[in-house]
Amino acid sequence: VYVEGEDIVIDFVYSNNPGLDAWVSLWPADSDPQALPSPSAFWNYICSDSQSSACGAQPTGGAVTLNADSEGSWTWPITCGSWKAYLIASGGDMLSFSSVAASEAFTVGGAATCENEVCNASPEDASPTNTHLVPSEGAPITKVAFGSCYKPDGQTHGSDLWQHVRNNFGSSSVWNWLGDNMYQDTNDSQAKRNAYNTARSNSYYTTYGPIAEPKIPTTGTWDDHDYGIENYGNNYECRQSSQNEFVYHFNVPDTDPRHPAYGGGQQEGIYSAYMFQSDTGAPGIHLINLDARYHRSPTFTSYGSCEAASSTMLGATQWSWLENELNRPSEVKIIGSGTQVLPPTHRGRSLSNYCAYDGTGNTFDAANLELGEGPAFEGTNYEAWAEIPQERTRMLKLVQESINAGNAKQVIFISGDQHWAEMMVKEIPSRSGQAAVSVYEVTGSGIDQKWPFTVVNTNRLRPEDFGFGLRRDLQGLRVQEDNTRNLNAATAIKSITYSGSNTCSGDSLHICSATANYGGIEVDWAN
Repeated sequence: VYVEGEDIVIDFVYSNNPGLDAWVSLWPADSDPQALPSPSAFWNYICSDSQSSACGAQPTGGAVTLNADSEGSWTWPITCGSWKAYLIASGGDMLSFSSVAASEAFTVGGAATCENEVCNASPEDASPTNTHLVPSEGAPITKVAFGSCYKPDGQTHGSDLWQHVRNNFGSSSVWNWLGDNMYQDTNDSQAKRNAYNTARSNSYYTTYGPIAEPKIPTTGTWDDHDYGIENYGNNYECRQSSQNEFVYHFNVPDTDPRHPAYGGGQQEGIYSAYMFQSDTGAPGIHLINLDARYHRSPTFTSYGSCEAASSTMLGATQWSWLENELNRPSEVKIIGSGTQVLPPTHRGRSLSNYCAYDGTGNTFDAANLELGEGPAFEGTNYEAWAEIPQERTRMLKLVQESINAGNAKQVIFISGDQHWAEMMVKEIPSRSGQAAVSVYEVTGSGIDQKWPFTVVNTNRLRPEDFGFGLRRDLQGLRVQEDNTRNLNAATAIKSITYSGSNTCSGDSLHICSATANYGGIEVDWAN
């Protein structure tokens, strides 16, 4: 048992060379080993805090100390909980990584601390300084900028990103956070509040970010690390108290159903929508933010009892709300999700490992086939809507109906979570009464965080597929994908400009090694 703030020392020994690179990482003990390596809480390389491949000969054993100086996606110190350490190594090609060894589970905080930490309310008032400006329904907005996975103390290039946001999205704009808006995996509401306060009071954020004058209206959704605990959904026991901290952070008024003092009773979940005006005063950008955490069913057995075909991403009430939103006419609908929507189901693990799986040929398989995605389609092995393909297909069919009913000319998903940036396109096949439509997704994730590794995604947008660049192959994957996916979406793309730098996976629009990134959408009403 470790106490909060104490250095955690992991001893390791191995007989087989683990590859060109290896590190020791901490994850909650209930994490799915087959999903590793996902961005870990804390990690260090096994050799002198540097890449082991640069050390000459790799050690066959040693110790790694994890503390406040360690890299990772969480904020030190680790609080109450059960943890495991994993040795992560490459397969020798520096492209694929996996867990090759794991420790026994150990506890941080002790039982007494855990008991006292359950869903406690914040004893201190929310900070009245450095407040966000809430968007106004019906405001004239032409641009939406967005980002996620925010570590304020890790911004190595100072204010560069926020100055870029301010220069390009400083007027007629909204800033939309897409989750992991701070990192505090805990039940402790005061710890979450402190982390939110730190995020807002960062000097770069206060000088150039959305809360600097003139303020950029700000809204958004959450993901696991600000919501609750890594990869948790409806199994997180402190959902309501966490929602209250989200509300205070975003300065949501008590006239909003997300607020605990809302007269009609507080909404369960932080989903929201704003309808903004175009240049003519008509409904223009319809910004919809989903809550893919509060009601989400367990995706693997480590997060609770499986619900098979009954698994949900949004819960019945939010689905009904979303259907109503999609029936509201607008020029463009932008739908924010903390996790990615368009990547196909990852098939690198047995499908039976997914909680939503209900056997060969049943609703899990049928949902993927309805979208034209058979075994040749592949997506990220990290969290995504495709872990519950029944719900992903439901979402895309609703979007298809909205477009075909004339309620939007285009739907664009925006997402975070992954510590990289990418653009995706998906043609939703025609079906009875519904013409085929193409939808897009932009992921903007990492301020400042990155994940510079290959991640296969059949639905990634590739300029060369549409005649805007040179073709490239990666281990033959491109040929297979070109034979399976429909590329009729080319008719909606007029041009693509890209630098080709900081990329992975052989794809021009998978930006994996940039120090930080964010996304932006600007609507040209005349075209």
